Amino acid sequence: MDRGFWFQLTFIRLFATAVAGLAAILIWCSGQLSSTQQKSLTHLVGCVFGAIGLMAVGQQMAIWNSSTGWVLAGSFLGAAAICALSSVRRISA
Repeated sequence: MDRGFWFQLTFIRLFATAVAGLAAILIWCSGQLSSTQQKSLTHLVGCVFGAIGLMAVGQQMAIWNSSTGWVLAGSFLGAAAICALSSVRRISA
């Protein structure tokens, strides 16, 4: 197999581990933080997902050019939208 494949595979594994770690931190925080702190954390995480999603769109258009790249970018932007909707819902509640 091509060396490029193995480099990509190691990046995917590392990235998946980072996302799983972030999810574990967020689950732990949900029981430890006050509602104001949770709202602030949700807003911050939403901004981070939005930035990652925009970067993924840029990479998709410049380098990747695959349907999987659009799925990845859409996933991050969808997560950012969910965080934004969650923040809006908490403000109005």
